[in-house]
Amino acid sequence: MTAEKRECVSILVDAGLSIVKACLFVGIGRATFYRPERDWRKVDAAVIDAINAVLEKSPRADFWKCFGRMRFKGFPFNHKRVYRVYCQMGLNLRRRTKRVLPKRIAQPLEVLDQANHQWALDFMHDTLYCGKRFRTLNVVDKGRESASLLKSIRLCPLAVSYAC
Repeated sequence: MTAEKRECVSILVDAGLSIVKACLFVGIGRATFYRPERDWRKVDAAVIDAINAVLEKSPRADFWKCFGRMRFKGFPFNHKRVYRVYCQMGLNLRRRTKRVLPKRIAQPLEVLDQANHQWALDFMHDTLYCGKRFRTLNVVDKGRESASLLKSIRLCPLAVSYAC
């Protein structure tokens, strides 16, 4: 990308435009135009070797785990440089996104007017003014809309199965 912009600036300079105006037109800084190109693989060879050494043991390690292991081994590279090289090597992993479930088709619920066909259970709890807690199990027959209320201070599953 920067090499292409440098070529554009050099073409504009050859056409008679000044370097300052050509750099402004293309959108790069004048220092970038004058700076010699360098291959990041040669400059960051030590970082690349360190990353590859860490990834030999655990190839699916993310950046921070890799960077932590490099620091533990004693490499002095800062995280910005390591992350730049990590991304240039194409190792940055995409974050897993949640799977989108298919839309559920909304269907109206069927309510039958028969007794003992559909029941609803609900546990409720409350506290009295004196501080005593109590829990209730509400059982409703949806066909007759009649409710039976089972009250107990300590409601255990055995008592619920016995009462039903």
